[in-house]
Amino acid sequence: MIDRMINLTTKNAGGNRRAEVDARADAKGAEETFTFVIKGKAFSTGAEIFAPNEEKTVSVTHDQNGKGLVSVSSTPSNQKAGPCDLDLDAAVDGC
Repeated sequence: MIDRMINLTTKNAGGNRRAEVDARADAKGAEETFTFVIKGKAFSTGAEIFAPNEEKTVSVTHDQNGKGLVSVSSTPSNQKAGPCDLDLDAAVDGC
């Protein structure tokens, strides 16, 4: 299962928009789906497989702009990060 999510961030590089979070699996590893909610719209990853104690950055592309709330949750471990009020037009913004 995922035991930690930190560094919820949005990035905008020439209109290519991405939200990401750093996630870590426990000693058993994990197979998780991550759902980012950006200004009320959900964007999900496919299944992400983590080895035991593995840390990695999980991301999704999105089409939202302006300023708004961003959060992420993982399933089935039910970990959450955010919500954070982020500027989606900035090169980088995070909490």
